[in-house]
Amino acid sequence: KLRMETECENLDVESWNVVADLPGAIDDEMVIYGGHYDGHDIAVGALDDATGAVCVMEAARVLAREREHLQRSIRFIAFAAEEIGLYGSRAYVAEHEEEMEDVRFMLNFDGAGRSGRQGFGLHGWPKLERFFGDVASAIGVDIPISQGVSPYSDHWPFLLKGIPTSGMGDPEEARRRGGRGYGHTMHDTVDKADLRAQRECVANSSLAAVRILNTDDWPVSHRTQEEIEELVKGRGYDETLALGAWLKDYLTERRGQLRPEAKAYLDRLTASWEESI
Repeated sequence: KLRMETECENLDVESWNVVADLPGAIDDEMVIYGGHYDGHDIAVGALDDATGAVCVMEAARVLAREREHLQRSIRFIAFAAEEIGLYGSRAYVAEHEEEMEDVRFMLNFDGAGRSGRQGFGLHGWPKLERFFGDVASAIGVDIPISQGVSPYSDHWPFLLKGIPTSGMGDPEEARRRGGRGYGHTMHDTVDKADLRAQRECVANSSLAAVRILNTDDWPVSHRTQEEIEELVKGRGYDETLALGAWLKDYLTERRGQLRPEAKAYLDRLTASWEESI
């Protein structure tokens, strides 16, 4: 038998979401493009998610040149603290609760611009396939369009508000790569970045933004609370949320066995969980 004791210190730190707006003529609807700028604790984070954050900034630069032609507003967000629990995106949604009904679409750039074709991974929105297919046809580029739902990135708090969301990337490339690839390892370094993929990501997402912002015939609306619950349960993520609730209860029951600083940390941690459990 081996018994091991470890010690660690949890410190309070501050981080910030970085937000930039391009206001449109119609001020009661907006689109959000976002990606996280933090990296995993043992990683440089070049692919997860510096490439995605760069693509968000470059899309902002490209679209700023066309701002007078954008009917609706678009907000670009570099999210903080994604890797330790989507803290930045969850805080944003909580602080902007009254604006959520005005968000037409949220595109998450986590993992965007890594390699392969730069398409749209819709989160259970089949009615949007034709819309994004038209984007591909307009530029004559093979843009993969796929469907899938995952709770493990910054689109999730928006999805739970019923907002249409999507990621970017190539599902075939992801299958060939398998798992995370270099992500969350010390090998996630800048030499792995693919500039062609980043340029394609910016081009495809920028053209899509113009069409999303300017169309008066957007084919979807927000999901109802019942539809959200059905989606989450249908994908088995109700069990994931239940596990999180169980863990919170487990830790809370054992508060008496914890050191004072650990109790204080637990109070902060579980308070943030209330937003998503």
